[in-house]
Amino acid sequence: MNPIGMKRADEEQALQLIKNIFEKKAISKTDSFIGIQYNPLTILENKVLKSLLRLQCKETHIIQSIASIEDLSTLNLASFEASLKDITQSESLRDKLTNWKIIIPFEIILKKRHVSVNGLDFKILSYSKIKAEYPLEFNRFYKGKLVATSKIENRQCKYLVVESTGYSLYRAWKAIEPTYNLLRGLLDYAILYNTWKILSMPQVRTKIPHAQTVYGISSVSQIGFLDFHVQKLSRKPSEINPEAKQKFEKYSEVLRKKHKKNSINELLSDIIRLYNQALEEDKLYYGFLKFWQIAERIAITNPYGTSNDTIKKRILFFTQPTPGFDLTTYVDDLSKKRNELVHRGIDEIEENDFNILKSICEVAIEWLFFNRRVIKTINH
Repeated sequence: MNPIGMKRADEEQALQLIKNIFEKKAISKTDSFIGIQYNPLTILENKVLKSLLRLQCKETHIIQSIASIEDLSTLNLASFEASLKDITQSESLRDKLTNWKIIIPFEIILKKRHVSVNGLDFKILSYSKIKAEYPLEFNRFYKGKLVATSKIENRQCKYLVVESTGYSLYRAWKAIEPTYNLLRGLLDYAILYNTWKILSMPQVRTKIPHAQTVYGISSVSQIGFLDFHVQKLSRKPSEINPEAKQKFEKYSEVLRKKHKKNSINELLSDIIRLYNQALEEDKLYYGFLKFWQIAERIAITNPYGTSNDTIKKRILFFTQPTPGFDLTTYVDDLSKKRNELVHRGIDEIEENDFNILKSICEVAIEWLFFNRRVIKTINH
């Protein structure tokens, strides 16, 4: 057994993968920067190596560590891990958790100092507060060279500040990202409830777009940032009207504490997060499938599969059919369109299919919310 507790066969495979990747080493002619020539096989080898070593770091860190190797004859896994520790600026890749304060631009005017969702407390600060309390420049250096930089700008928006722990900023972010999306979902649901929109071109429908960049400050004085490929919207931060604010306050208060496993609050959190994801899709059919996922989550106790008939029955239950107005045939058509899209890649989803399914899901969310005391767990 080697110093990091691997089987001999796994150790040999890991060392061979490092050597395979090392052979693709290249030096840039312009700035003498040492890197690895990427191809699909390199990506796969990197993935396997990360799994073998059970590493909690970015795959780019592994590439950087391999690129810094000078002599393969002295290579062993202990020295390789030591190199990774140096690059990630962490005392231990598997054991050391770091506390992070994550700063998130927030594109909505919400007159509150903080909001709590699923056990997480999000402070809401102005730019002037951010400027007074935190550094605005975020840089990343490698071998003495600046390779990335970002800056918090003075924008017409507020900033969320939330605490998280992780081996890196990325891991800390992934720990709170579902709750961040739940918060956005609660606001979207409150603002866009019972509204329809017809768009002439692909565009996200969310009122609270995902941040393009988030920033992190750790307990060991590391600073960093994460960029996201999201559709940029040229509009002012959204305002929330009194009716929507009341709905948001009512739902967020119920979902303020961390939900219990298999509780109705966990189910509500899941579907409201999916609601936000559906509105965040610029492709109509992707948004439709997200709303269908909501119907699936509401229809079943097992989140990983059920019959389409069960889902259709639950959708019909929430449409409250009246004599002479039965949606059975139309819901059958929606189900067929969903199946054609998922199993054959044929897109026949129309704007009004999206809007109608959105409205049905909104009614279902409201029904679950008002019946949460009767249906205490998803097994009821």
